[in-house]
Amino acid sequence: MVEASGPNAAGCVWLQNRVMRYSAALAASGIALGVWSLWPALHDLPFIVFLAAVVVTARIFGFGPGLLCTLASGLAIDYFILDPRFSFYLGRSEWARLIVFFGVSVLAAGLARKRWQAETRAGQIQRWMASIVESSADAILTKDKNGIITSWNPGAERLYGCATAEAIGRPVSMLVPLGQPDEIPGFFERLGRGEPIQHHAVVRLRKDGTRILVDLCLSPVRDQHGEIVGAASIAHDISLQRRAEEALRRNEKLATAGRMAAAVAHEISRSTPGASGTVFSLFLPESTGKPVSDALRALLADSPAAGLSALALKPRVDRKIS
Repeated sequence: MVEASGPNAAGCVWLQNRVMRYSAALAASGIALGVWSLWPALHDLPFIVFLAAVVVTARIFGFGPGLLCTLASGLAIDYFILDPRFSFYLGRSEWARLIVFFGVSVLAAGLARKRWQAETRAGQIQRWMASIVESSADAILTKDKNGIITSWNPGAERLYGCATAEAIGRPVSMLVPLGQPDEIPGFFERLGRGEPIQHHAVVRLRKDGTRILVDLCLSPVRDQHGEIVGAASIAHDISLQRRAEEALRRNEKLATAGRMAAAVAHEISRSTPGASGTVFSLFLPESTGKPVSDALRALLADSPAAGLSALALKPRVDRKIS
């Protein structure tokens, strides 16, 4: 857990100290009484200023201090404001007004505290999400419904080579290479229907002009009313991964061709001894440096039967390589 430090830490300690919190609740009721005394316009509405003190106390210091502020405010209203003043004696109608004040104050204190807790949790979640986005190695950016970039994390700076200040406010189409079909309108059309786009391989353009292949995930961004107001995208470079996959597939094809060539050479050598080396040069000319036509002529000259057999089987090997 990360510990707070500095002024924020001092504020947290102060809020967590029970004596200070409840002392602040009593002070709030005293301040409300002072405001009522000094502001004649409030003399006809004494409950308003005390209710405000209860709400502020509950919101900042908690529900318990809010209840104490309610009790202290009720006593202050009874003794200093309601007739007869400077006495705790009340008539039936004054008791009814005071009971209503207690009920409303307790309800307001509970609601104010819950609202504060919800806002605090929302703020924490927002800070956590911002921290995750900032520290992510992936390129994370958001854009509005017009395709204008509204946020750009450090991962996007590293991937696309463009600083945040340069990217925000520009159209996201700046990442699409010239001459390549712009798939962004189609993405927005799908996002407008609420469809997320998962792991879509696209070519993107870095600031220095180099093209990279990225794995792109997009999701709609909604406002508090549930309306789609933009899109968020997460991308990471898969260029090296694709090149490695292509090399692996090519090696697998060459290995398959080599196995077929060995099998063909074995069959031909059984009928024509000494022809197997020439068969390999026919099927895998890259390994010998000989063109296919030269290898075929040499094989036909050495053994016409072996050459014709190899020529008949070569298309099968070519299909495996291609």
